[in-house]
Amino acid sequence: MTKDEKFLTDMLDRGATVIDSAGVHTGATGFFKTLDAEDEKDYRQWARDNYKVGDPVAVCWHPAVRDECAKMNAAAKENEND
Repeated sequence: MTKDEKFLTDMLDRGATVIDSAGVHTGATGFFKTLDAEDEKDYRQWARDNYKVGDPVAVCWHPAVRDECAKMNAAAKENEND
């Protein structure tokens, strides 16, 4: 394990919120609401309705919203390559 990997692992073990290079939450939910299936569906739909592909993804958005934005960006990038 590299020094950076050890640092990130230690931070996650302490409950830190870590955002990966794609802007996706990779740690514990921290202060974010725990979503049931219906809430998560609503949050993801909010992202679909309001997020413009390629715009910045705010760190303060719920992890489900950020994940949906990342999926939208990945799909757009994949379509560019076709």
